[in-house]
Amino acid sequence: MLQIGKLIDEVLNTILFAMIGLQLVSMPFLREYWLLGIVGILILLVARMASVSLPTLFVLGKLRLSNLFTLTWADLRGGISIAMALSLPVSPFRESILSCCYFIVLFSIIGQGLTINWVVKRMSN
Repeated sequence: MLQIGKLIDEVLNTILFAMIGLQLVSMPFLREYWLLGIVGILILLVARMASVSLPTLFVLGKLRLSNLFTLTWADLRGGISIAMALSLPVSPFRESILSCCYFIVLFSIIGQGLTINWVVKRMSN
């Protein structure tokens, strides 16, 4: 039963990312959208750091900076974020929200996803 669930998950993710690719081709990417994406990434990293550190400090009373950085960097975003953005009704802000979301998800999957092993090794020393 677990294998069937994994298969369904893989098929749905494949369909979702195919839809994302088709949508991505038709979207304009303006310079303002790139700036919005970079600002969005910075805001999300700071928010993740706060959402990890505050509860941990409250419960445990301490948190190593290397653990905080690793937990912050390991927070990946993906298809669900884009699926939610794609479900927005047509409005003047839809394109900018979609572009920002694509930028953040691509950074998360490519940037964070490909460097997480390096970050874990670097922070564990």
